[in-house]
Amino acid sequence: MEAYVQKILDLGGPLLLGAVTTVEITLASLVAAIVIGLGLALLKLTRFRPLHWLIDVYVEVFRNTPVLVQLFLIYFGLAYLGVKVAALPAAIIGLSLNGGAILTEVFRAGLAAIHHGQREAALAVGMTPWALATLHHPAADLAHHPAAARQLRDRAAQGYRCGLGDRRAGDHVLRAQSGDLDLRDHPHLHPGRGALLLPELPPGPPGRPLRASAEGLAMIEFLAVYAENWANWWPQLATAIWNTLWLMVCSFALAVAIGLVLAIGKISRIRLLRALCIGYIEIARGVPALAILFLIYFGLVPFGIVLDAFVAGFIGLGMSAGGYIAEVFRAGIQAIHKGQREAALSVGMTPMKSFRYIILPQAIRIVLPPMLNMLIILLKDTSICSLISTPELMLRAKDLAMMSFLPMHLFLLAGLIYFLLAWPLSLLTRRLEARMRRGLHAANA
Repeated sequence: MEAYVQKILDLGGPLLLGAVTTVEITLASLVAAIVIGLGLALLKLTRFRPLHWLIDVYVEVFRNTPVLVQLFLIYFGLAYLGVKVAALPAAIIGLSLNGGAILTEVFRAGLAAIHHGQREAALAVGMTPWALATLHHPAADLAHHPAAARQLRDRAAQGYRCGLGDRRAGDHVLRAQSGDLDLRDHPHLHPGRGALLLPELPPGPPGRPLRASAEGLAMIEFLAVYAENWANWWPQLATAIWNTLWLMVCSFALAVAIGLVLAIGKISRIRLLRALCIGYIEIARGVPALAILFLIYFGLVPFGIVLDAFVAGFIGLGMSAGGYIAEVFRAGIQAIHKGQREAALSVGMTPMKSFRYIILPQAIRIVLPPMLNMLIILLKDTSICSLISTPELMLRAKDLAMMSFLPMHLFLLAGLIYFLLAWPLSLLTRRLEARMRRGLHAANA
């Protein structure tokens, strides 16, 4: 026992330093995300449509791709291009850009909730649009913020730095190689000889700068890498995509089952059951999904329980998301007027039948949009399962990046695939929300 306590004390120092670093990353990225989100939300007040489109693209891309992909692009992808970013700044930049995209919509919704008559009145007394923005801030702070993002908050894996940071670029990248010589050192060049005869190049388009031509060639070479490696990459990525979707479905089914049971237990009249459900929900919402995955995959091994990486992945994600879905179900159930349950009981229905046939069908209609949002979150969270070797899309992209030394190409491709999977679900969620709002307005009218 004393040895166990001593081991905990020995690990306490590094863990405390890690906790301090976590707080630093959180505070720095939160401040930066607020600045980005508020700035972009204010820019959307302008009438310059192309600027609106650029902001919408930024928001959609960062909201529909995993934060782990964004972190890897910043840390490993930029190093491939010669821009080396340290781990701490890379984490802050990645989380700031991701949080800024989310807060942009939060601030935009808050500003849009202000009646347009206030803006017209302020402009009528001579205020500028930018000065008017200060009047929006107090009311904008009342906007309902979404639940805290449960994405990966730890540093990027350091094990790949030695494999990427100091390696030479691939042959397709134009850069100096170890055997290259300057012209003055070439053995066949002597002083006093005539000028070098260079082949004449066909004239380019008039007025076209050389820098633009070089950038065009660089882009062509960048895209040519996909054409050269697509036959090798796609079969492996296609299998990984299927595993990612299956992991999302399994974890979502488990989360729905756990969430429904917890929601019923939380609104029950049995105090012990209610306390247990509340405790589980608070722990699941307060602990990162990655910590739960590590506990299931690595922590159960000393007890003789060894789980497959895929099984551990969907169990961990399901247990983590179950706490969030429990609150969604609870809100949907309590949104149904209690008179309907009383009416069902008065005609002889049992409490279970009244819940099954009267309450639950109406609650499902209410919770459907937030449930789809949770499905999108789970799709993005499957990327962190790569850290326990689950054979999903992110793990396959990392493996291919290590084998080909093309991190920028692979992580961009992985981000694009995640976006193509998540964006249709995002559009469907918005359409359902808009349809429910129209139905609510019609019912109230």
